[in-house]
Amino acid sequence: MLSSIEEKYLSSNSIVHKFNSTFKVISFIILLIGAFFINSFEDIIMLSSYLILSLVNSGINIKYYLKKLSNYIIFFLIILIIDIIALNSTEIIVCDLFRLLYIVSYIILFVCVTTINEIIYGLERVTDPLHIKRDSNIILYIALLFRFPSILTREIIRIIRICKERRIIKNKTLKEKITIYISILSKSFNSSINKLNNMFIIMKMYLYGYGKSRTNYRLNSFSLREWLILGLEIVILTIVIFY
Repeated sequence: MLSSIEEKYLSSNSIVHKFNSTFKVISFIILLIGAFFINSFEDIIMLSSYLILSLVNSGINIKYYLKKLSNYIIFFLIILIIDIIALNSTEIIVCDLFRLLYIVSYIILFVCVTTINEIIYGLERVTDPLHIKRDSNIILYIALLFRFPSILTREIIRIIRICKERRIIKNKTLKEKITIYISILSKSFNSSINKLNNMFIIMKMYLYGYGKSRTNYRLNSFSLREWLILGLEIVILTIVIFY
């Protein structure tokens, strides 16, 4: 059962895998924020270059990455349709699509190179300076939320396949199809939440995040390389937001 929970993590000795767990969490947050502020082709080129560099150093097979990315095609289509209906300009449509691309890509990358325990520990360290009274259950659930997008896409694909096999969508009017797809999204979301809750219960039973050693030097100390990369990411975020 645990293997199915960790199925997204890819064990490797790549540079990115070896990064400090706290650094991975901070880096993910910075890059995710940057993705939301994309508003020009220059931003797209800069973030694309950094994403490609990250993927190369992660050791993730490009075919595996593209396969995972293809599971989110329905969300790209939804964004595209909304932008077309809103009569947005070509630049806005492209920026919206790339914004989603980066968000999905960074989630895939983050989950592939970071174990659940690393995510839990990274979140704990990040919230330390905020003096937040932490609840171990909340930290664990937040860590599991990084699995939610992949769970949701699998559920959507599964339910759509069932509908096609039962010919539920065939010979329907456009209005009826829209109603059916809205229902599919709603059912997929509810089903995904239930699966996430089941994963949470299972991981609590296996005591994930409890009693783990915090003495590992790699987990507790930033290397010079990590500080330099963090500085670069802050520069990228600043440029994307303010220029």
